[in-house]
Amino acid sequence: MASIDRPGQKHGGVERRASPRYAVELEVAYKVVRRSRSVVTGSGRTVNISAGGVLFEATDPLPAEGRVELAIRWPMGVAKRLELDLCVVGRIVRSFGNCYAIQIQSSQFRSGGIRKSPGNHAD
Repeated sequence: MASIDRPGQKHGGVERRASPRYAVELEVAYKVVRRSRSVVTGSGRTVNISAGGVLFEATDPLPAEGRVELAIRWPMGVAKRLELDLCVVGRIVRSFGNCYAIQIQSSQFRSGGIRKSPGNHAD
């Protein structure tokens, strides 16, 4: 597999990415699916995100093929109480060490439950 371009890297002075990438480190849970079966699951952290892709660091090596499902913990939930995940489905297009570039095929926000914080009680 080809190595990943480092964030902001240009080839011949020309930026190849269609969308700008934003360096943001967020918790991510991942699942690699092959033939409707989960073959690898784990967690990690995002390195950067764009409208077309996600670069994330995985705790363990991932297979070169298969659909990848990511649940990225969004930093701001709904009304500061409801947790929010950005759920992404895509495929691995490049890797570098334990970092994997995912081309986004679909994405949506999903609520992940009530945030627990001191002094807040569910009504």
